[in-house]
Amino acid sequence: MDRDKPIHSSFIIELYLDTMLLSYLVDNSCDYFSKSIKFLSKLNFVNLITSDFVLVEFIGIRKLEHYIRKAITIDNEKAQGELNYSALFNTKRNSFSVKDSKIIYQDISDHIKSEVKNDINKLFNDFNIRADNVFHRDLFNPTKEICLSSRISKEDSLMVASAILPGNSKSSNNVVVMTNDNQFKLEFKKEPNLNKVFRDFGIKKPDIILMSDLKNPLDGKNNKQYEKYWLEDIVSRLLKYNSNVYLGRTIIPRNPNLPQDCIFFSLIKKKRLNNNIYLTVIGKKLDFMYSINCPIAEFWNNGKIEKYPFYHGQNRYISCMVYDFDDDRQQVAIDQSTLCRIKEKGNYVFMHPD
Repeated sequence: MDRDKPIHSSFIIELYLDTMLLSYLVDNSCDYFSKSIKFLSKLNFVNLITSDFVLVEFIGIRKLEHYIRKAITIDNEKAQGELNYSALFNTKRNSFSVKDSKIIYQDISDHIKSEVKNDINKLFNDFNIRADNVFHRDLFNPTKEICLSSRISKEDSLMVASAILPGNSKSSNNVVVMTNDNQFKLEFKKEPNLNKVFRDFGIKKPDIILMSDLKNPLDGKNNKQYEKYWLEDIVSRLLKYNSNVYLGRTIIPRNPNLPQDCIFFSLIKKKRLNNNIYLTVIGKKLDFMYSINCPIAEFWNNGKIEKYPFYHGQNRYISCMVYDFDDDRQQVAIDQSTLCRIKEKGNYVFMHPD
């Protein structure tokens, strides 16, 4: 069952994490969020991504965080009493000085560099987050237009642009931005001018997930409940993003005497079916993907379908014989274990995107 590795890009959800969420992860300050990312990091149909820009912001936030933590530790070790923590509320983001503390940044800069490096490595190694979205020239104009067409800040405008434009002359389609900034989410969703901006640049507007919206359905839940929630979420997005090629779900026929080298599926309503197409099957638990490399010449619906495109009436149950090609382009049977998995009830059937 390792035919489709890597997974076709059309079936990958690019889950893009903004700056504060990366900080929550390295500090494990939100359990339901950390568990969610851990689960998603194991799904072959999800890429956890961020960008150079977000990493730069992350470095700045963690730099100050580790300065304050180290300054407190040193001062507490030296003092007879304890540092007045209320003084920290007067700490300016770029001042790198804690009121009533004598620790200056240069004294502990090596320690801070090491801690920030560890934070970045934790994102990459523990959560499998990729920072493939780099700085490049094509980011400027979309960032400018997003910023000027809405009340979204310049920083968030660049964050969104870098989410969907990973490199020069490259764009990503199935992007979901995860954030904990409710004001950004509201502005991004309600501002009608943004739709025109994305159309003008020929890029797809990303979806938004607000981290705090996950609290009620996930906080305090067990691993099976996490799996159920996220499988339903990712599957719904895969079907939404691939609605043009989605055909239906596999079914088990009642007649046990039907040919064993057939697959059976229920064609979704209002879907027109053509022949001589390639099929891709994705497991209902997103545990496999298999593209059948021999085109399907004939489909059946209470008899061989004679006219294409086929549009179902009352009976939308479809069957077809499936084969593969060997290295010599000769038609061969699919091995039995693979065929059994493909035919399991509830798998998702697509026309291959290419």
